[in-house]
Amino acid sequence: MGESNKGASPTGAWRMRELAVGRFLVRRGHRLRAALKKRRRQKAVSETRVNADYLEILDGRTLNVLVKMPTVTGPEELSAALSVARGSEEHRFPLDVETQPNGEVWASGLAPLEDGITEISEGLWEIGLTLTGQSATPDTATRRHPLAVPEVRALAGGPTQPFAASKTTGRSYAVENSKGLGMLRVRAARPWAEVTSVRMGFTEVEVVGRLLAVNRLGSGTLPVAVARRNGEGAETVLAEVADGVFRYTLPLDAMAEHAQASDQEQIWDFRIGEQEGHTFVRVGQLLIDAVRPRAILTGGQQLIVSPSGKQLRARYYYTPAGSLAFACSLMRPAHQVPVASAGDPQ
Repeated sequence: MGESNKGASPTGAWRMRELAVGRFLVRRGHRLRAALKKRRRQKAVSETRVNADYLEILDGRTLNVLVKMPTVTGPEELSAALSVARGSEEHRFPLDVETQPNGEVWASGLAPLEDGITEISEGLWEIGLTLTGQSATPDTATRRHPLAVPEVRALAGGPTQPFAASKTTGRSYAVENSKGLGMLRVRAARPWAEVTSVRMGFTEVEVVGRLLAVNRLGSGTLPVAVARRNGEGAETVLAEVADGVFRYTLPLDAMAEHAQASDQEQIWDFRIGEQEGHTFVRVGQLLIDAVRPRAILTGGQQLIVSPSGKQLRARYYYTPAGSLAFACSLMRPAHQVPVASAGDPQ
């Protein structure tokens, strides 16, 4: 009996090689088709893009645009809108179209990103110019042009930041350049308790502000942690909350007791808690566009009498990060001033 052939037959080897070459050619064909499709898309975008003369965020929540219109149709038959789109979702903001004495047609306007109606979620959005004019048929023709923007230049050395958060919601909007095209970057607000006022009376200090990106209560209370800096001592007071607005008063008696035990000024920091106190966020002023917040955030000082009758030299200020701080020291008997009467202003 002859020995059996255990090796692969030449026909089988060639068949395996043909299959491998075929798979390689198929993959290469897919890559070539994808590259050609991308090139055609880039060419189409290049041919339809419109150069924006100005495209910036104002007041932290309004998109301001000025663009020269493409020569599509006469201005009497043309309306323009600023388009903010992502996938199948699109928001349009009407623009004013004007013809200049030299015959050029320009479109300009403001796009309110927080008008109570428009809801633009966090992420990256394409900015475009949508033109609507009368076509040769009775139907209305609409065409969208990508907006080309120059390189976004960071302004260094100025007193303000190039992009500031919205003073209404705390969200941030920024115009970005992606391969020459304008994009809108939307970022969520940081959890924060934004102070709107600190009211210092003769017998009470009240802090009022708004909650940002914190679980808001229709009405109720939230705990506020009052901690003495660089030392022992912490108090908890309750903040009244209504429609996202909070207010609380400082525990002056407890502060006076700690001040009585030291000749140095005592400094206190604040954190406000979410529902059930699981998370505490800073209290201060964050929604400003200054590079150095402490240089423009003003504080206040006053002589205060605690409920137990102790006289305090008190002041509040903001840290370089914008957090609210309260400092107080006990006035010794030799420096005491008359106690405010009940009729004095609060």
